[in-house]
Amino acid sequence: MSHASVVARLLAKAPQTVSITRSGPGTLAKLALELIGKGRNVVVVARSSDELKEFRSLLTLFNPERSLCDPAPGRVCWSQNFITIPQHPAGLGGKSGWADRMAALYALQQRRSAQGVLLTLDNFLLRLPPVDIFSTHELGLRKTMDMAPELVLDQAVDWGYTRVPMVSVPGDIAVRGDILDIFCPGYAKPLRLEFFGDTLDDIRHFDPVSQRSIEDVTEMRMLPVSPVIVSKALRRSAEDYWRSEAKAGRLEPGDIAGLMRTADAGGQGLFSGMFYPDASCLEDWLPPESIFLLPGEREVPLALEEAETSWSDFLQTELEIKGVRQPRSRVLCSVSQVSEFLSRQTRVFFEELRIGVPADDDGLTLQEKPFRTCQE
Repeated sequence: MSHASVVARLLAKAPQTVSITRSGPGTLAKLALELIGKGRNVVVVARSSDELKEFRSLLTLFNPERSLCDPAPGRVCWSQNFITIPQHPAGLGGKSGWADRMAALYALQQRRSAQGVLLTLDNFLLRLPPVDIFSTHELGLRKTMDMAPELVLDQAVDWGYTRVPMVSVPGDIAVRGDILDIFCPGYAKPLRLEFFGDTLDDIRHFDPVSQRSIEDVTEMRMLPVSPVIVSKALRRSAEDYWRSEAKAGRLEPGDIAGLMRTADAGGQGLFSGMFYPDASCLEDWLPPESIFLLPGEREVPLALEEAETSWSDFLQTELEIKGVRQPRSRVLCSVSQVSEFLSRQTRVFFEELRIGVPADDDGLTLQEKPFRTCQE
């Protein structure tokens, strides 16, 4: 079947399943961009972090104006047509990883037209903050507005930012006199805010190495870095949630004490599904009627089960070392739930071609095309 025929088939509204053989990442990237150009939402699912990087590079190569790599300093991630959600191996998210993930979730809520999402398969498992989290946790700042720097600093700390001497990675914040440097999720470079008393006098991007200004900014948005925001109201809601879980037999009374200690320390190590009673799954954030470009059909459930097992082992280790119980059923969405969600979508499985193993007769063949010039 020709490339144009495959595109025409996928543009049909009814959910369907298509398997493609004898193709590779180049074909996948070209297909994703063409579908977006036709007005469809596309979710590209990678097996690993390395494959995700490869897809990012190819999507940039085939469509430089939608570059996912080395964006302009003032270009925020929610203005891009492709949103990247980084891989989250069990226990290895880190502050920078969560900053990128929170920016991606915010970007998904800002969608206005057809867009693409690039993510790794394990992202479907981890529960996320409620879908309305940014309705009350977003701070817009603009030049000349009245805003005390102490209020910005206090808000940033509550949202998971770390106070440091000099900012270097997303989630850092530094204060020197009337100057506040902050590296917000979604921005390629940190921002320098200069105050005159309680008036925000100037905002500009700067290079964290040379400390030199790069670009003036009229306004900016500050988003949380941490998925768990331990405000007074949310903390009370979490405690009520933990008590209801204990009453239902899913937690022991002693578990609540451990969860409270972790919350008292800022919430680092708590997962969204264990803090928010209305925690979401990734499917709640993805654009509607998306076309999913996936690894091979047999690979998907196996990869999800492997990731689930890795998370289960990590949570058990955390319980043994820190004494904090976070049940898998609350931290993760189940493999069956993810599989059921995917089964309702239009799916394109890119089957791996193994040497000596014949391709599936039911699959469509889209062979990789050699490109001799960038213009092709």
